[in-house]
Amino acid sequence: MAGIDQLIINSAFREPTHHWKYDLQAQTFKQETGRRPAGYFVAGQGTNQYNDIGQFIELELVNRIRPRVKAWRESGYPGVTGVTKKLLDHWNDKDARQYQFFFCQMDAMETLIWLTEAPATDRVGVEIPGDGGAF
Repeated sequence: MAGIDQLIINSAFREPTHHWKYDLQAQTFKQETGRRPAGYFVAGQGTNQYNDIGQFIELELVNRIRPRVKAWRESGYPGVTGVTKKLLDHWNDKDARQYQFFFCQMDAMETLIWLTEAPATDRVGVEIPGDGGAF
């Protein structure tokens, strides 16, 4: 890949600290600090350029939730029940588990717990839209 000498730049077990960003004009990749914003690409319409990755569509809600979950995690999971706290401690105990969870797995589980057990003040402005069906 153009400009990439090392594809994997983060540990699977820790929050990403860098990501690759593609510069269409220069047709190169640039390593940027921080976690890549959540989103997806929609392929370019009517273009024949094989290197046109399309339009990036940001997932604003995900990007708003991520820093809140991180702050909640770093604060020791305030608001969780005792059972949930024991489960989180077990999942995070590298000596008790034969196989450690990947960061993305823990982040997903913590986000679900945050949505249901974090203090309501932490979740102000976060509304998860439904699909219209029964839940």
